[in-house]
Amino acid sequence: TEPFCILESMALTTLLSLALMLPISVADPDVALKEIIDYRTSEIAKAREAKTTIDAAALNAKVKSMALEAIKDVKPSEVQPAKGYSWMQLFMMAEKYEDIKALCEKYMESMPDANGKYSAEFTCLQAFYQMGKTDDAVMTIKMIDLPGINQASTILSYAGYYADQIAASQGVEAGVALLDGVKAKIPAATNDADKTALGRALASYYTAKAELYSGAGKTDMAKQVLQAAMADANVGEANLRGLKSLETRITMIGAPAPAVESERGYGSYPGLEGLK
Repeated sequence: TEPFCILESMALTTLLSLALMLPISVADPDVALKEIIDYRTSEIAKAREAKTTIDAAALNAKVKSMALEAIKDVKPSEVQPAKGYSWMQLFMMAEKYEDIKALCEKYMESMPDANGKYSAEFTCLQAFYQMGKTDDAVMTIKMIDLPGINQASTILSYAGYYADQIAASQGVEAGVALLDGVKAKIPAATNDADKTALGRALASYYTAKAELYSGAGKTDMAKQVLQAAMADANVGEANLRGLKSLETRITMIGAPAPAVESERGYGSYPGLEGLK
């Protein structure tokens, strides 16, 4: 029995020594995440309590430094799949965007639920945006599933950004198709909060689509989109004002200035055309 106890003690000592040689974050990225989040929260609270403006640049630099330390020597291909999303967050904080896709693929091996899958894919989208990888970003927008209505407005904002680029290189209808694809994935509203979120999402969709047509010089198509928006009961009364304002602006673009008649003055008034 005694030799077994000695061997067991030696094995335990070896394991403890190995654990001490590794950063805590390597064993559990959630520990490093909590430390960083707690630090950021504390610094913001201190500034609020002191009624001073927080130095955002300094705070972000410190967060990046902490994240870089946490991911030091970490290889994306070797992390535990279940911890993949936590590593993704740390790598994003460290601005190591080039490793996010590999970490996302690793995380997907853990078969996450709909919310986890969305969070990981959205993080990929953010990384592609930061790296200027348009094709990868567009592919992500096309494949991402929306677990709820609240996520629709966020993805539509990215879709609108990339739709402009697609329209410039592939034609306006290609950009419109990207927006239409996201709209088709918006879940149905099941309660009042959902209905409010759905209205905002649809307003974003119609606005982006109308501006896309307007930017391409297709004013009539832009007006048709906005008329459809105002006829869509799901848009909601609260969002109509912005859509009507956009319709007015689009109508005015390229329209001749109204005639200005002079009732009295000194000398002759040739009209706006004559003043050019």
